[in-house]
Amino acid sequence: MSLIAPVEGEANLLGYMLGETAIPAGGFYYRLYTAPISSPTETIVRTDLTEVTDYLYAPIQLTPANWVITEASDITTAEYNMDLSFYFGGASSVYGYYVTNNILDNASTTILWIERFNAAPFSIPSGGGTITITPRITLE
Repeated sequence: MSLIAPVEGEANLLGYMLGETAIPAGGFYYRLYTAPISSPTETIVRTDLTEVTDYLYAPIQLTPANWVITEASDITTAEYNMDLSFYFGGASSVYGYYVTNNILDNASTTILWIERFNAAPFSIPSGGGTITITPRITLE
């Protein structure tokens, strides 16, 4: 599935990209969602999503300095230099991830981008488990 930049976060995302808006002091946050959204669109908003609520789960903060950008031919890739591991203590079905500009779930938090996992849902068994993601963005 391709990365989607929802309308609710487009202005923020462009502002960050062009240096018009300071990247939040806390950076960006990867979050997992459990709502069975078959294909996120540009019109999706935070209230359409159900974030994982497992007692071991927590959003993961991204540090801007940890991105590594490489170019090869006509393809440029930004890859986060460490895996993000989300932990679960019980059963859950996870459909994808989204990135926000704030750790808090409040009015100033917007979805910057979202992606459904290709093999969604990932089913975590009742004994718990881990989902590990290596963030990577490719431009062609």
